[in-house]
Amino acid sequence: MAKLNNNTSIYIQSRGITPEDDYCWLKIEDNNQVTAIPEILNRLSLVSLIDSQMFSLVLAYQQPYFILLVTGLEATPPELDFMGRKIRNSLLWISPEEAQIRSLTVAALEGQLANALEEIIYRDNNLNNSFRIDTDQLEKLTDLVKLNYYNNSYNPAQLGNNNETLRQQLALEIQTNCLPTNRQLLIVITSIKSAIDLERLKVWRGLSNRISSDELTPTTATEKKTLVNTAVIATATAITIFLIISMLF
Repeated sequence: MAKLNNNTSIYIQSRGITPEDDYCWLKIEDNNQVTAIPEILNRLSLVSLIDSQMFSLVLAYQQPYFILLVTGLEATPPELDFMGRKIRNSLLWISPEEAQIRSLTVAALEGQLANALEEIIYRDNNLNNSFRIDTDQLEKLTDLVKLNYYNNSYNPAQLGNNNETLRQQLALEIQTNCLPTNRQLLIVITSIKSAIDLERLKVWRGLSNRISSDELTPTTATEKKTLVNTAVIATATAITIFLIISMLF
């Protein structure tokens, strides 16, 4: 089992069942669990990259720490709140241990993390915030996936559509290769950012609902394709306007 060291910070967001017990973040420190909004989320603007109510993932790097944010995790079958709505859990894991982060990332992409996280959350109306984390089981989250190591040459930045096939492809890449550390934003899985947005942010691997490509495409090619499509649309628009004007006169 992977051991957590003192340099690892873990936050889990969830809620209780009753109306009074809304979503909040718990910071996990040994056996101490306190309500605390992770300051790093605002400092790095991680939440602005995603719709946190949907499954989303952001992996960033600030030497020597990897920062993994996973949101919108729904267990199967889902836990329900007082109105019968699915409870969504989120995880923020900050660690210098690359293996921990890789394992958690792969587990999230493969759909294993949602159920595993829900299993260590205990909800009770008599508790503060009405939920607590089983810290004895917390370490097991980093053991959901067995890692392999190969000498990789770090492929260039690539973007694609946020679909199951590309998530599985990305999971395999992370499972079998070390993470690059030459940029801040390593992975963004989102529903709200365009290819141009992710290229501007210099994301190494980006999947978005707003990208149509069903293959991981190098960002330079994505940019060229976008420019070509824009040029085609502009040309078609100009021709249409010309024809309308010609008909009028």
